[in-house]
Amino acid sequence: MTGNRNERQHLRELGVVFLTAILPGQFPSHLLNTFQTIRSFRKFDLSTFRSSGTSISPERVLWRSEIMDRTEEIVEIAMTVIADATAECEGRLRLEPEVLRRFYMIIDPSEACKNRLWRSEIEAVVESPGRIAQSLATRRPKRHPCHCPPGERLPYLNKIFSSRADEMVSIDLSKNDSDKRRRRPDRIIGFQETRSFSRRLEKYDLMAGQSGNEAGNITLWETVESTVLNHKGNSLLFPFLIIEAKSRHGAPFDYCNLQTAAPILKMLKMQEDLQKKSNMTLEYGGPLVWYISYRGEDWRLSGCYVSDKPDEPLYASSTSMIVCDTANLYQEIVTLWTGQLNDVESALQFLLIIDYIFDWARDIYKPSLISQLNMLASEPSENHGHIHDDLSSRIDTDSDILSLRGPKQPKTIEVLGASLENDTDMVPDEERILMNWATYDSESAVLRPACIVQNLFRCLFVTKANIDELFSAVHKPYTVKQLAKYATNTLDDWRTVLVSEDVLDSMEEVWTNRVRRKKPQHIPESRLFASIVYHTVVTRDWELQRIIYCLAFDEEAL
Repeated sequence: MTGNRNERQHLRELGVVFLTAILPGQFPSHLLNTFQTIRSFRKFDLSTFRSSGTSISPERVLWRSEIMDRTEEIVEIAMTVIADATAECEGRLRLEPEVLRRFYMIIDPSEACKNRLWRSEIEAVVESPGRIAQSLATRRPKRHPCHCPPGERLPYLNKIFSSRADEMVSIDLSKNDSDKRRRRPDRIIGFQETRSFSRRLEKYDLMAGQSGNEAGNITLWETVESTVLNHKGNSLLFPFLIIEAKSRHGAPFDYCNLQTAAPILKMLKMQEDLQKKSNMTLEYGGPLVWYISYRGEDWRLSGCYVSDKPDEPLYASSTSMIVCDTANLYQEIVTLWTGQLNDVESALQFLLIIDYIFDWARDIYKPSLISQLNMLASEPSENHGHIHDDLSSRIDTDSDILSLRGPKQPKTIEVLGASLENDTDMVPDEERILMNWATYDSESAVLRPACIVQNLFRCLFVTKANIDELFSAVHKPYTVKQLAKYATNTLDDWRTVLVSEDVLDSMEEVWTNRVRRKKPQHIPESRLFASIVYHTVVTRDWELQRIIYCLAFDEEAL
């Protein structure tokens, strides 16, 4: 208990204090629509949800049936967890995958169909009107259910969201090194490092000059904080959901709050800093993090947001707390829903809430992030650093699959024709143009603009660290020594050049007009034997590409 009291005292010194919950009438005005919608899920019960009147489409009936099946499955799991008196880890392994399944499921089927496998029972709402709201108002009525055969649908794996469990979050809570703390949330959910994000983060920050830096010399990777984790692989970007669990007979909810206060503060600060840099009005209201805490079958959902000042206490409660930073801004964390997952109606309500958060993150939060990154990569105007309207409000959409394609060269060609229906985030201009042209394809003719040519840079970089892994992927019966000998002979035959890693980076930057983020193991002056060739191709989709291929071996690898 002494350690817990010390922890509470330390958080109080940082401005973290437990306060009372706020009443529905006191919801923050900038998140009023969102929070009221979450509370509205309490009205759902079995009798109304199972009903299938004439006003409900057959697809909606099917989707509701799928939700009910999952609800009953979760109730059974929760009852088993109670009966088995499982430890925290076992309870998490049983419940979390089922509760969070929506974040791992594909909802867009085949490339040919472009229709939906699922729609949220209640779709996410914006807090202020803007281009995102206009785009959704246009696109949502055109979202039709998929009728494709199962074999023509995409793999059962979502390529938008990323999840990490039990990973350390580095947080500097004090200038004193001895006070630096690390927190390990049970789970956080954010976005995958897809091309839709990375191609923007690789751009130069053209607004950096306003903050004292020389504009155009640093990328958004360097000026925008996009993750809270120290990644060893692909990044989890812009996290928006955090989870902390305890066993049914374990520590109380106060312990969950103590363990997640600092990571929540970090995640909110990340959104707040991006908003300040971009100087944009956010259609989702403002910095917002969803927080799930649970003990066995007892689950709670909270909304975490930034406020100028805390509300006055109304009644004693441990379900809400306020986190204060040194800038006189408060991070309020307010419980919006509570329930027992061994109860059918509570489980149903919570699954619908998870669907809503999925819809909110995909349709509103992610496009807002992309718009802010686009803003930072745009030239400041003479009007006190504000960005030209046509750039600041541009909303595009990337499909889940297109966002994972290879690099695209940035263009400034206007979009031909109306924008396509695509529900994820942003599509590069030239890719959207090609997609528009593709709508006129026929069996007798295919038309593509010759003015769009993609410059790609493809490099196989073999080092001492990855050479064994590379050779292990090659079919036997070749040994590692034989393959190394063949590689050396090939390099000799193709007239290799001796270059540094920085030279290759410069080649890629000049050729693609994009700066690749440096990896932690980057060694600028490492000696590389490289064979470089140039190739042009017309792809199966009739796209024109100019490609530089490079095979580079670290001197130590040979």
